[in-house]
Amino acid sequence: MLDDLAIKYNHSPLDYLLAVLNNPMSSPERKMMAAEKAAPYVHSKLATTVTKLGSDGPIKINIKWGDE
Repeated sequence: MLDDLAIKYNHSPLDYLLAVLNNPMSSPERKMMAAEKAAPYVHSKLATTVTKLGSDGPIKINIKWGDE
């Protein structure tokens, strides 16, 4: 249904949710619902990655400070 309305009115579901958030007449409950639904489109989640360094053993790191 939202996709049909988006085509008819040339707005995306995100546009609608943001309009609800910016409408001063919207109830706090409705604004909260719109914020929860819109958040994944506006604030992406960080991806989890796996790195293989070729060994499961400890890694030695040397750090030099200044002119050492």
